[in-house]
Amino acid sequence: MNENIGEIKMKKKFIPFAIVLVIIMCIISEYTGEKEIVFPEIAALAIGAWVIEKSAWGNNNFYFWLSPTIAALTGFLITKCFPYSPFLMIATAFILVLLQLKIIGSEVSPSLSAAILPILMHTQSWYYPLSVCLLTGVIAFGKKIIDIYEKDYTVDRYSKIINPQKEINLSKEKLLNFVKLLASVLMVSAIALYFHWNYIIAPPLIVAFVELTKQNGKLYSKTKLIFMLLVVAAFSGVIWLYLIYYLLHWPIWISAGMSIFCLLLIFHFLQFTFPPAAAITLLPIIIPLENLWTYPWQVFIGSAIFLLINLFWFKKLPLFKFSHIKQFNRKME
Repeated sequence: MNENIGEIKMKKKFIPFAIVLVIIMCIISEYTGEKEIVFPEIAALAIGAWVIEKSAWGNNNFYFWLSPTIAALTGFLITKCFPYSPFLMIATAFILVLLQLKIIGSEVSPSLSAAILPILMHTQSWYYPLSVCLLTGVIAFGKKIIDIYEKDYTVDRYSKIINPQKEINLSKEKLLNFVKLLASVLMVSAIALYFHWNYIIAPPLIVAFVELTKQNGKLYSKTKLIFMLLVVAAFSGVIWLYLIYYLLHWPIWISAGMSIFCLLLIFHFLQFTFPPAAAITLLPIIIPLENLWTYPWQVFIGSAIFLLINLFWFKKLPLFKFSHIKQFNRKME
């Protein structure tokens, strides 16, 4: 699955639909005055479901709605009903959502963002889970229509024969990976919350980190490119928002549309797509103005930390031997 997130081919005819969905979300948010309606991962999910040639998070349309909806409700209820320390709430949300994904067999990792975002933003409005429910429903329905249009009836399931001993070893590896993921996210969260640099753990960065650490994934060979995309997406989102909304006083949906359009152009020229970057470029819409210009720098720091953890702990590159990265890249290519 992981290879698909870096899928080169894009279904360009469906790009306008992804941009329009983002714009509609922002228009509704502006009209109602409810920022909680904006869920940045909608851009990533729409690109993953509609634009990428092979779906980034599986072919089960139902999961595109179910997983983020349950996760959003989980994060919202944790924030509203159990307002303890943010560190504890993030840990609880992360564990619960990973368990939810495992139980239902879903690969829609942006669900993690759906659960952690309301904790970081102190969301108290029911508009948030309702928005996630409706917007992901639109994505799931749209993907179903696209599948019918393109006559793509592939099911994201396959059968394979595996001996019991190998299955036990595989379970041990998954459990170890789960523990390492949790430890990594909690360590970076502790740093972010201690220094009040909350956007070091911007939820889309956590999604990107989880995707990169997949055991069979090859995305880590594109580490430099992914780092660049995440940082450029953060700066692009801030610059467009500041120019269009704060300086020109035009509607915020214009800023959102331009941000996503520019990012998709970058995907096209680089011949590489990474949907979590789309969520990174939209996130500035819902952060306070006083944090606007620190946001891209915090994304820079957070991206660097998560990517280095992935390289040296999960992929086990020799520490301080950065020249080995090129060797790994050549092997993966």
